[in-house]
Amino acid sequence: MDLPSLALTTGSTCGNDHLVEFYENESFMVDTVTAFLGPALREGDVAIVVATASHRQSFETGISKAGIDVDAAVRGGRYLAFDAADLLSRFMVGGRLAPGAFRETIGSVIEGAARGGRRIQVYGEMVALLWANGDEEAALGLGDLWNQLQQSRSFALLSAYPMSAFDRETNAAAFKHICDQHTMVIPSEGYSLVVGPAEQSRAVAQLQQQRDALQTEVRRLEGFQNGDIPLALREDAPGEQRDLAVDRRDLAVDRRYLAVDRRDWAGNRRDEAGIRRDYAGDLRDHAADQRDQAADERDQAADQRDQAAERSESSITPTGKTGPRNESALARRQAAADRRRASQDRGAGASERTEAELDRDTALADRGASAREREHASHDDLTGAYLRGAGFVELERDIGRARRDRQPLVLVFADVDGLKVINDVHGHAAGDRTLLAVASALRAKLRPHDLIIRYGGDEFVCAISGAKTADARERLALVNAALADGPEHGSISVGLAELLPFDSAGDLVARADAALYRQRRRTRSTRPAMAGVPS
Repeated sequence: MDLPSLALTTGSTCGNDHLVEFYENESFMVDTVTAFLGPALREGDVAIVVATASHRQSFETGISKAGIDVDAAVRGGRYLAFDAADLLSRFMVGGRLAPGAFRETIGSVIEGAARGGRRIQVYGEMVALLWANGDEEAALGLGDLWNQLQQSRSFALLSAYPMSAFDRETNAAAFKHICDQHTMVIPSEGYSLVVGPAEQSRAVAQLQQQRDALQTEVRRLEGFQNGDIPLALREDAPGEQRDLAVDRRDLAVDRRYLAVDRRDWAGNRRDEAGIRRDYAGDLRDHAADQRDQAADERDQAADQRDQAAERSESSITPTGKTGPRNESALARRQAAADRRRASQDRGAGASERTEAELDRDTALADRGASAREREHASHDDLTGAYLRGAGFVELERDIGRARRDRQPLVLVFADVDGLKVINDVHGHAAGDRTLLAVASALRAKLRPHDLIIRYGGDEFVCAISGAKTADARERLALVNAALADGPEHGSISVGLAELLPFDSAGDLVARADAALYRQRRRTRSTRPAMAGVPS
């Protein structure tokens, strides 16, 4: 049976690997699962399937077409099939994962199947089912539970997700988490390892073309932004100055997003390089295996020639003389030649494996650089706070967690006082020091798990979970006290909003921003003109 993806090269010898495949159509996924489970059944081991009814039927059809008697495997206890939703319900208590029930339910299945020293291949789609139902936290938690179970049980596990489940920008962090949970990630059909180097190169070229097209669009947007404010905005009436300030802020945020996109593209390029390096390593390993196999065959041929020579030399003719020496000498020379070629093959195989290891080391370095690029893409270089895009992903999680745990959450919209004056009077370096001091004070006086986002040029958004407005005000008073005592003598003005039952992240931020604006209007007449300016 041809191997449709990387998972299939592992057969039933992949130990405790935890693989995940992302697929664009179900036929590709069925081929992968069939070839993943087939070797285990063919070699007398155990295959376990946890899937929907339609998928189970498709897998059994594929396995049967591969020449494996599914009914016999079922009778022998070597093919176990479970309904994903039914099995999942056994360890979901009150809509949440119960780790103990998971270990008891799944662990007992694995333990029973492993009797007699049989190896186990498992395909499961309970995580995909949770994801499809919108329970992202439970899906990620279940992946962690599978990994924990593999620490005490020996089995290989394959999961699969439709790529369409990750079609929103907000899925990026969860998608990375899923990839990090697995020892091997199998790309979708658009980048399958079945296609060979030529097709793989074409797929990379297509990705690069898409990247370059996006870069062209970015340059077009940057050209638009280099003119400061569009003419229509510059001609706004004086009464709309606040709207003009908001537009300036949004343009600054857009520029920051463009920088984030560039870093993401750099990360993607490094990921592409890592994929190519890994693929090259797989090809070299495969070549090394073939060379070792050829060497074994040559050694066997040499042994057979030596045995033939020995039989020829020991045979006795009717006249009492030994058999034909020429044939014996020729057989021994051929045997020696076979052994020399076998040695050469093994040497070449060792070289291929060395090159494969170098390829994988380079791929690991590429992925490390990619992770660093993505870290820069999610955090502000100056303050270390989350940038708005990545920060809002975390804010949505904090809101979801607060709702599930029925805990309060306060959102803080903070504005650095007098930052424009600081920049104008003392220069932007002084302004940067003030921003850094504000971020440091927020981290020092809020709790380690409280979220800090740099929302705009002089604005921060913070999420304080498990706290009421009064508690949040006390912490923010400590922040202002720390800033007043610091070398920059800065301060912040804040607006607060408590999470309401139907609030979105945008609603919560908008109410906190409005509260800040009201606070600004109330205190404008009493605030010193140079507040926040370092002496």
